[in-house]
Amino acid sequence: MDYKLVLNERLEEKLIHVPVGDHVAEYCPDTVKNGTKYLFCNQCNATAVLYGDGDLWASPHLDTCQLKIKEKAEADQAERRAKLLVSKGVKSQDAYDIHYAECVKNGCEVYYKAFFQMRKQLSRIYGKKLADSTLGQTAAEYCFFPNTNVRWLLKETREFAIFATDNMLRTMASASVLVVDGTFSIRPAEVEKGQILTIHALVAGENGEEWVPVAMAVLSSHEQVQYEAVVNAIKEKWQELGIEPTFGRIHCDYEQGLMNAMKLLDTADKVYGCHFHSSQAIYRAVVDCKLFRHYMDGKRRGHRHLSAIVLL
Repeated sequence: MDYKLVLNERLEEKLIHVPVGDHVAEYCPDTVKNGTKYLFCNQCNATAVLYGDGDLWASPHLDTCQLKIKEKAEADQAERRAKLLVSKGVKSQDAYDIHYAECVKNGCEVYYKAFFQMRKQLSRIYGKKLADSTLGQTAAEYCFFPNTNVRWLLKETREFAIFATDNMLRTMASASVLVVDGTFSIRPAEVEKGQILTIHALVAGENGEEWVPVAMAVLSSHEQVQYEAVVNAIKEKWQELGIEPTFGRIHCDYEQGLMNAMKLLDTADKVYGCHFHSSQAIYRAVVDCKLFRHYMDGKRRGHRHLSAIVLL
């Protein structure tokens, strides 16, 4: 009986795939005795035996057994092979592209997940290969870009670390629009209230305007004093480089400490709120006031009117 060894969820080559018409039966190892492997089907109680000489015997599957179609099984294996590449140091996008091309060749690309669906898992795997760092002790390899030796780490203390190259700061100073936001789901492991604060700039590109990252800060709190530290580090570098900020405006959420700090980046009249965060706050109020059922029933006109007021 034809079969092949494939990867399990731990990226170990311990599963066995057996073609069954247009489908594939997947067997997991159960026990090993005297060189003979006893297996069981992942979907039903069917069993199989892999003898020491390489021959495979399998019992019939139950009628209720839901076997994977071949293309889906192949795409699932391609995803695991991409993860295996990343675990060996290949960058996430490169590993994804290699196995996407493989799926196209095998005609199963429709079952291969989009990159955004795999990015978080691939990034976590890749992150295990990176050098450990703590606030105030950033690993040397993260202070400069490896291929160009361009400085990236702008300033760090035991409470924060700010990253931005000179060219990023020049782009920031001349952008038409800046946006600032923090993410709390990704943060320093050693601090409970940490965050990653990012600044993006709207700039003219070859295919029109586009958003580009111009600064990132790893912070240990949500306090205004840390936001001001980010602003001060940027302004000090601007002064050192002889850069005069001419950006048009800057948008952030309605966290008062953040807005107060951003007003120090240039003049206060350039700081605006964010329509997304305004609408989000209104939606949360709808939920808090137990009006969600009415919202889902289609009575959203009031919510839309409130969200549109800021555009008048």
